[in-house]
Amino acid sequence: MNTPKLDRVFEQLKETRIDLTAYDASAEEVAFELTTFDTFIAGAATTVLSGCAPSPEVEHVLERPLPLRGTIWSTQSDREVDLADVPELLNYARIIEAVRKSCLAHVRN
Repeated sequence: MNTPKLDRVFEQLKETRIDLTAYDASAEEVAFELTTFDTFIAGAATTVLSGCAPSPEVEHVLERPLPLRGTIWSTQSDREVDLADVPELLNYARIIEAVRKSCLAHVRN
């Protein structure tokens, strides 16, 4: 399976680091949620890049976009956090979303 875009965005994800202790309470909540998404999406990307198909359950999760609309992140506790003032978290979210989309595109091909 040809995966150049997935390879590229996954490499970006692997190179992205955040400090979970560097944020105020609302941004810290987003940071923790993002690391959870990162772990799951990275696992799916590793599966796809190894030439295997993810399980139907994983594929179902990949179908759901991250809760980011523009710069607004909707937390699992139903709060909206504007990441415009936290560009490293906004960038991290966008990279995770790019990996998710690329994984899904490869799964569907």
